[in-house]
Amino acid sequence: MIIDIDETLKQMVSTVEEALGDGWKKVSGPTKDMLHRQRERFEMLSQMRTEGLLTEEEFQYRLEEQKKILEANMEAIKLRGKTLAQKAANAAIEVFEKAVHSVI
Repeated sequence: MIIDIDETLKQMVSTVEEALGDGWKKVSGPTKDMLHRQRERFEMLSQMRTEGLLTEEEFQYRLEEQKKILEANMEAIKLRGKTLAQKAANAAIEVFEKAVHSVI
């Protein structure tokens, strides 16, 4: 079983919007684009985990890597500081992780 990547990305965007609050309006376009550019990576991680090609430990390691990538990209989009970029990246990855775990 695999996750619905389109729905998951939609939920990730929505969660990041919540995390950013008023700052969302300033960065919504670039942030949505950045998350959607990561689509293939998210699909690959989901498939590898649900097919048992990654252990939970390996999956968590790769999620942490992905979180750092998202955080760096969000900082580049000029979010208001590192803390806000971390909060947004954490929120997005949490949605993805829950989606993957729901089908395992």
